[in-house]
Amino acid sequence: MKRYFFHIREQELLIIDNEGTELPDLAAATHEAIASARELVVFSGTLPIGGSMEICDVDGNLLRAISIADVFHMP
Repeated sequence: MKRYFFHIREQELLIIDNEGTELPDLAAATHEAIASARELVVFSGTLPIGGSMEICDVDGNLLRAISIADVFHMP
């Protein structure tokens, strides 16, 4: 299993995930990021314009960025 980190970006603000989550692959990490982004919107009650969930590996490499606004259009 690999460790993936899910950072939240809203314009210049970056909230760093220092713990990460162990998952089998990037597809599972993408699924986790989409679910987390949906929970974030429901919990906060707002839809951040331009916000994204960034999936990074242990070396800090950006593997995928998911627009928080788009998560409601994804399966």
